[in-house]
Amino acid sequence: MGEMAAAMAHELNQPLSAISNYAAACRRLLEADDVDKASITEALGRISTQAQRAAEVIRRTRDFTRAPDTKRATTTISELLPIMLYDAAFIYERDLERNNKRRKERGQETLEPAYSKADVAAAIDLCMPVHYQQKEHIHGHAAIRFHDAGHILGSAIVELMITEQGKEKTLVFSGDLGKDSTVLMKDPSVLSKANILLLESTYGNRNHRSYGDTIAQLCDILHDTWERGGNVMIPAFAVGRTQELIYHLGNLHHAGKLDRWQVFLDSPMAIEVTGVYDRWLRHLDADDIRKIDKSDSRSLEEFLPTLQFSVSQDESMAINEVQQ
Repeated sequence: MGEMAAAMAHELNQPLSAISNYAAACRRLLEADDVDKASITEALGRISTQAQRAAEVIRRTRDFTRAPDTKRATTTISELLPIMLYDAAFIYERDLERNNKRRKERGQETLEPAYSKADVAAAIDLCMPVHYQQKEHIHGHAAIRFHDAGHILGSAIVELMITEQGKEKTLVFSGDLGKDSTVLMKDPSVLSKANILLLESTYGNRNHRSYGDTIAQLCDILHDTWERGGNVMIPAFAVGRTQELIYHLGNLHHAGKLDRWQVFLDSPMAIEVTGVYDRWLRHLDADDIRKIDKSDSRSLEEFLPTLQFSVSQDESMAINEVQQ
């Protein structure tokens, strides 16, 4: 929905800019010594025309955002969305409660929540799963097609096609793009044409360390720490990075390079997301899945036999008592 709204905002900018220019022309004419009434009338007429055009764009934008069947998401993201959105709502409500408690103590008015879990439920109900490469008409003369971005499960490059006056224009948008040969993920799709291309470029001017060097460094850190009798804590995104780490550690285990590490996944959200990855395992990168299959494993959890899930608070606290 955000991509379509952005396109409409761009379209709205044109009549608004024209209105501003015509209004400035009117002011210059009125300030002139010899006022040309005909020129002012013409400028005012153009302002009226552009205002009507702007109003039409606003009406279309309003109708689009209200339409109950225009919220599209990739099939796999539709499974991840409830996990991520409810987790975000939980954290937001908890933080708001703490903030309001402090505000009360200071004699300040409490803040009303901007949204709730009920809003999350309503948003999820509006989602319609769409497969990669499937062209989907979303509003009038607009259609979208999702392409695999190779970043995390369900991530997509959005191809937005808008037809006006018999001409089709294409806007291609993407957030993070996966690297070639990112574990578990297929390589990003390659699109051949676009009238407008919007890309995130956080790492656009950097070269990543090679895959081999990264794994060698991880292996060295784990072995050196094991020899010293220490522990390794790895902060990781619950979606994507955690599952990559499980896969890498599983490979080290089957290669006999993991020593006797006990591995704990101490994040209910990451545990739930890993379950979604397991359900879609057969749709991920074929070469990586073959490695999992060769170990007679049916899931990421089975691929790393020393992995333990800490779901409850008690299980999380019990990690402190674990000895090598």
